[in-house]
Amino acid sequence: VPAAAGPETLRVFDRIRSLPSVRPSPPAEVRTPSPAPFNPHPAELGRTALSSGPLTGFLARVPDAGILVAVDGRGTLYAFDPAGTILWSLGTANRGDPGSYPVSFKGTAYYGGNAELVAVDGATGEPLARRPSSPGREPGTRPAPFPDSLLLPSPSGIEILDPRTLETKSTIPLAAGPGTLPVQKDTFALVVDREGTLLLVDPVSGTVRARTVTGARGYSAVSPRILEERACFADPTGLIVMVDLEKMSVLWERRAGVPVLTDLEFGREGVFAYGNGTLFGYRPDGEALMAPLPGVSAPPLLARGTVYFGTEKGELVAAQASPWRIRGTVPLGDVPSARPLLVGDTLYVGTRSGKLVRIDVTKLPL
Repeated sequence: VPAAAGPETLRVFDRIRSLPSVRPSPPAEVRTPSPAPFNPHPAELGRTALSSGPLTGFLARVPDAGILVAVDGRGTLYAFDPAGTILWSLGTANRGDPGSYPVSFKGTAYYGGNAELVAVDGATGEPLARRPSSPGREPGTRPAPFPDSLLLPSPSGIEILDPRTLETKSTIPLAAGPGTLPVQKDTFALVVDREGTLLLVDPVSGTVRARTVTGARGYSAVSPRILEERACFADPTGLIVMVDLEKMSVLWERRAGVPVLTDLEFGREGVFAYGNGTLFGYRPDGEALMAPLPGVSAPPLLARGTVYFGTEKGELVAAQASPWRIRGTVPLGDVPSARPLLVGDTLYVGTRSGKLVRIDVTKLPL
C-alpha cells in the first residue's frame, strides 16, 4: 500500500484482502479408456503362451511320443501335451524360414531350416543328431519319412538319410533336380522334378518306374498329396495339378494366379490351396468350389469335411467344404499364423503373438 494513500484507498485494499483467494484449478487428468476385456468364445478351451514371436509353418504331432509340436520364427521348437502344457523347448540355429515345420517319425521330431536339420527325442526334448543344411537349400525344405529312412531333397536329387544319425546312406540322382518334396506311395517315392515330370522312384535301386509330364515348373517345398489313386500338387507359380496315378496321366491343371508355396489340402470334397493371403478351392473335377477368399492369414486345414482357417481380422473360421458354406467364426483377439491341427475334437491354433489356442470343435455351429 502506498505510504501516501488516503482513507478511501486503504478501505479498498482492505476489501481486496478480505476476498477469498482464487487459484487456477489443476488441469483435468486425461485418462485413456482401457480396452474392453476380451471375452473368449464358448468353444475356446484355453490358451498357452509358447513364444514371444509368431508361431509358423504347421502344428504337428509326434504320435509315438504322445506330444504335439510347434515352431516359431526364431527357430525354437516347442513340445506340448493335449492340454496345452509346455513339456520342453529347444533352440536351433534356424531363422526366418516360415515355410518349414517339424515332421515326425517313430517318436522323433525332425526340424529342418535354413541352417540345420535337427532330430529330437519327442519324449524328452534331447537332441539326437544335427546336420548342417546343404548350400543352396531352398526355403521350407524338410525331410519326408519313409520306412527305416528319411528322404531329403538336394539340388541334384534325393538323399536317403539314416533317421538316427542323419548321415547320408545313398543318393537318388534326378537329372532335372527335385521340384517338390518326395512322399511315399506304396513302396515308391513320388516326386515331381523341376521340369514338371511326376516320377515314381524305387528308393532302393533309384530307378524310375513310371512318369508323366505336367505343366509344373521350378521348385517349392510342397509335398504332393495323395488320395487313393490320385495325386495333387502345386508349383511355385501357382499351377495346381491333379494326376491319375493308375493311368499316369494329368486329369486337370488350374492356375491360382498367385504363388502357392505351402502344401495343398486334398480330400474327397476337393482341393484347397493358399497363396498371398488368399484361399482357393476346387472340386475333385477341377471346377471352382467357391470364389477366391482374401484376408486369410495362414494355410488352412481340411478335416472331416470342414475347412478351418484364420483371418487377418483375428478370427478362426470353420467352413463346410462342399458345398461351400461358412459355419461359424471364433474371435481370437489374435491373428492365426500357422496351419491348425485337429486331434480328436480339439483344434490347436498358433498365433502371431506366440499363443497356442485350443478350440472345442463340437461347440462350433453345424
